Amino acid sequence: MTRETAVLLARQVWIAGLALCVSGSVERREIPDGRGHALAREPAPRCAASGHQPDGRNQVSLPPSSTVPAFLRNFFPLAVDHQPAASFAAWKADGINTVVRVPWFESIDVWTAAANANELKMIRDARPMPGGDDAETGLLAWLINDEPEEHFLLENMRQRYRELRPFHTRPIFFNFAGLTVWRPIHDKCNGPGDGSNETCYADYIDTEDWVSNDIYPVNSLGGGDNLRLVGATLDKLRRWSGSKVQLAYIETGRQNQSVVRGPTAAEVRGQLWSAIIHGARGILYFPLGDCSTGVCHESNATPPLVQAEMRVQNARVASMASVLQGSINPPPIGIATTAPLEATWRISGTENYFFVLNLSAVPITGAMTLCGATPPRRITVVEEGRTVGSQGSPDFFDRFDPYELHIYRF
Repeated sequence: MTRETAVLLARQVWIAGLALCVSGSVERREIPDGRGHALAREPAPRCAASGHQPDGRNQVSLPPSSTVPAFLRNFFPLAVDHQPAASFAAWKADGINTVVRVPWFESIDVWTAAANANELKMIRDARPMPGGDDAETGLLAWLINDEPEEHFLLENMRQRYRELRPFHTRPIFFNFAGLTVWRPIHDKCNGPGDGSNETCYADYIDTEDWVSNDIYPVNSLGGGDNLRLVGATLDKLRRWSGSKVQLAYIETGRQNQSVVRGPTAAEVRGQLWSAIIHGARGILYFPLGDCSTGVCHESNATPPLVQAEMRVQNARVASMASVLQGSINPPPIGIATTAPLEATWRISGTENYFFVLNLSAVPITGAMTLCGATPPRRITVVEEGRTVGSQGSPDFFDRFDPYELHIYRF
């Protein structure tokens, strides 16, 4: 190394350290490695005066949630929708632990037997004689309809709920059309704050035990910033449904020939974790394709790269199931971030966990501030073999690839 090169490198290190100085402490990080990661140039975000809650720049604001049912406390549903029994073993190898809805071309008995044989949980409609499901310990819930508000089926849902209520051995719910939920004024159904017909969704929600929605920001809206609508729709339904368990559908492939493209592997990863950050207690993947005629003719339109990413992320979620199914965003801790970062947190035993997602298509270096807690040592980045931050400092930086999630623990 020449003297001139050494001087230049020293100057770069000094500039990097200066740029990362926050509240009198320096976050010790490497110089950007040429992959396009930018140095953070803003001070770390601040916590609100109340202590554990982030200030208004944080992108997620969820109150501490009630606990989930006992059978979900150590289990996070990772489900695939409307799949034939012959595919169950392959889906299980990809980390799927639950199957949803019996295809029209299969009998409920054959489909149920295959799910049990593969040790997969189920979410489906009840048998014609609902009492016949009493012995099905793997049946998590009854899903009785898909997007009923699109067809003005409120009275049908009320009647079906009344029929199943005497056999109330498990939750009963149906799935909402996410775009209809998200749009503030819709001619089919609206909710509190939408401006018209505001009792519609409230009436539906009163007729179910769980809440679910499907919104496909790439297939329906072209992707980009619209990926935030996965979380925005969950937030809206939480305001309307209170503490009811929420599930979220996630797109995995190109659903029909009229759309430009399906989601990339990174976009599926981003949607999955954004849903969890915004309060989803389970994920329902929608892999079907060739749906342009109103019936989907392709059972699995998921590209190989997306399926490989699902396998990786399913394993991460499953490994953290008991943590994720704890109380959402519990006091007295919190984390403050700025867009495009989103975050949620949990307390498990004596450990604090923070899940932070870059909900954007560009790599960034993001600033974060822990609220209501000071790390007694450097913060562990779970599953990555490294640490960030400094002992005793709530402020830290980290680098994120597009739609990448880091899990921090101390």
